[in-house]
Amino acid sequence: MKSLIPVLLLALIASPLARAEESTQKEVWQAQRAQAELMRKETKVLRDQAEVVRKRDDQACLKEIMVNSCQERSRERYLAVLKLAREREIEASRLDTEAKAALLKLNALEHEAKAQAEAAKSAAKPDPKAKPDLKVPPPPVPSAASVAQQEAAKAKGRQDAQARRTQAAAEASVRAQKKREDAARYDARAKLIAERKARRAGKPGGASSAFKP
Repeated sequence: MKSLIPVLLLALIASPLARAEESTQKEVWQAQRAQAELMRKETKVLRDQAEVVRKRDDQACLKEIMVNSCQERSRERYLAVLKLAREREIEASRLDTEAKAALLKLNALEHEAKAQAEAAKSAAKPDPKAKPDLKVPPPPVPSAASVAQQEAAKAKGRQDAQARRTQAAAEASVRAQKKREDAARYDARAKLIAERKARRAGKPGGASSAFKP
């Protein structure tokens, strides 16, 4: 309770000063918007006057000997005025956009300051009838990004496990094939040895049988 009192006092003291400063800033930005609107009106008047002057000059050029040259000069003056009007319009739009953005920001800050002041007042005045809340707060709800990250991790874990199983099955198949090939080679070799032994056993006796006395 005591720790909240300085915060509340600071909020109450700073609030009038902040409101006065925000009010001054608002007046400045509102005056800038009014200036931008005035510039737009002046630009419209400038355009209208340029149209009137050009038509008048074009008619006057018909009395000149060099009609085309006269009208070309009239057109150049007209385009120069339009360029100036366009530049003023762009500047007016810039000023108005800047002022609107600043006013929106000031309004947001004002609402935030009011909310903080109300929260400080509410915290400084606890309800004597309220019982202390001994409940354990619920766990925070995971964000969408956190859930997506967890799901991606689970999917990767499943893919890795499947890859390991596939690799283990392939290695087991290779080992089984090698065992079959080894057994076939062993059988073939044993058969060959047996055939050689059988041929040797079927041959006639040693050298003594080859020479008779």
